[in-house]
Amino acid sequence: IPLSLAVSQGLVFDIDPHPPYIEHIKRLVDIEGIKRSGINVVVDAMHGAGRGYLSTLLSGSEGQILEIRTEVNPAFPGMYQPEPIAQNLARLSALVVERGADVGIAYDGDADRLGVIDEKGGYLSTLEMFSLLALYLLDVKGQRGPIVKSLTSSDMLIKLGRQYGVPVFETRVGFKYIGPRMIKENALIAGEESGGYGYRGHIPERDGILSSLLFLEFIMRKGLRPSELLQYLHS
Repeated sequence: IPLSLAVSQGLVFDIDPHPPYIEHIKRLVDIEGIKRSGINVVVDAMHGAGRGYLSTLLSGSEGQILEIRTEVNPAFPGMYQPEPIAQNLARLSALVVERGADVGIAYDGDADRLGVIDEKGGYLSTLEMFSLLALYLLDVKGQRGPIVKSLTSSDMLIKLGRQYGVPVFETRVGFKYIGPRMIKENALIAGEESGGYGYRGHIPERDGILSSLLFLEFIMRKGLRPSELLQYLHS
């Protein structure tokens, strides 16, 4: 059936997923608290789907939210692949240092993965970020629930499980394995080594935007910079 005919028959209709998504995120994260904290963030959208979300959610913030690579470009210039990994984040790292920002945030092309640059321009690995996000939920927010991790993720998560008395389940690599286990265990957090993390109360899939906001909330709640949060994790 031609698309035009399907539309005329009411079989196809357009939706805008942005407003309900943003409203849902606001129920999961203290957006107003982050805005009041004055945190300065540089965001690298990598020409992908994550463009505009942080600047919209944190509009009116007392800190500065600077976004780069916001132009839509499916060729992803300058990148072999649009992954939020250290080799693709040289410009983000330089801008964080140059502007004295508190943190750099990067998303991949479809914004389900998170990359983080600390205030010194250093890259926080995806394994460290998974543990930091789990630590935030367990230690600062006081939440409890299982952790689901791919077998290639850090054993720091197993140590956190012991520390806070929550079970840790390992799966094969990929959210096609992690997601169903996350549902089965009602997991608090789940993730893999590529920088994709999912959360209870959201969808059983990766979300780089929510992950970045939880990390900003962690910075705000503890009053520590990213490199100091990493030291706190190791302590």
